[in-house]
Amino acid sequence: MDKNWTKKFVDFGCYISFSGIITFKKSDDLRESLKVVPLEKLLTETDSPHLSPEPVRGKKNKPENVVFVTNYVAKIRKEETIKVINQIYKNALKVFKI
Repeated sequence: MDKNWTKKFVDFGCYISFSGIITFKKSDDLRESLKVVPLEKLLTETDSPHLSPEPVRGKKNKPENVVFVTNYVAKIRKEETIKVINQIYKNALKVFKI
């Protein structure tokens, strides 16, 4: 999804989730999309058991690999990892009504 579509979905009130694909070298479009998502609308996921993120690409994906995705997202956004983790946690609680 390009950043224009991402912005439209965010403006509509949607949450946007990024998987390990964002860590792939040719995923520039996803990285650009990430930049238009407010932290309050951001989620991360693993897409287990497929599409493992770097640095475990090519291996069977596991839920705990979400840490690689979240760290990468924080790096691209130039934000502290703990800030991103805390907000994603809050977002997940809200989305899933936990």
